[in-house]
Amino acid sequence: MFFLIVLPLLVAIINSWTYRIYQTSGLLVFLLVAQTVIFYLALIKKNKKSLVALIFVVFAFYTLISIKDFDLGIIKFPSSTPETLKVERRQLYYKTELNWYYWNRYGKIYFDKIKPLFDKYTQRLYSGLDFTWYFADYRLILFPFFVVGLIHLLKSANKFIFAILLLSFFIQGAVHLKEAGYIFYYPFINGAIALGVYKILKNDKE
Repeated sequence: MFFLIVLPLLVAIINSWTYRIYQTSGLLVFLLVAQTVIFYLALIKKNKKSLVALIFVVFAFYTLISIKDFDLGIIKFPSSTPETLKVERRQLYYKTELNWYYWNRYGKIYFDKIKPLFDKYTQRLYSGLDFTWYFADYRLILFPFFVVGLIHLLKSANKFIFAILLLSFFIQGAVHLKEAGYIFYYPFINGAIALGVYKILKNDKE
């Protein structure tokens, strides 16, 4: 049991992402490391109901911290000059190319207010799926373990785990701290690496 808990802790300690998050918030890094351990144990233990419930509790805590402390500029209308110019150019295109659709009152609200925010949100949403954001903080030798762990994670087909993954995906699109990165994926990446190490060691023993 001791080895099972130490393994995800070691993965968390040896990557620089943990220290970048720590510079932002000690409480946040504590919750994320705890979530990594709980997530990992939920994947390898048979009786996982209590662990899954704990995952949702810890998730709620660091989500609240994220909303409170992180920059939520993703949902604000752009005010800086470059972004404003980009919006104005887009508006000019809509005026000339879409004509009635743009000048319709509801169309104007959509193209001027809603669409720029939606585009900004989706750009942030999908950029978080770029693995190059994360593996610059990890040693290259850990990548094969991540792949093995990810395969076993997908094979587990646990609906509660996938629910947390889905929630993390959508929330991460709105919450992002430049120094700490896409922290909602932290427990899953570290947990997958630890799971990959565990599965390989377990197969070797067998």
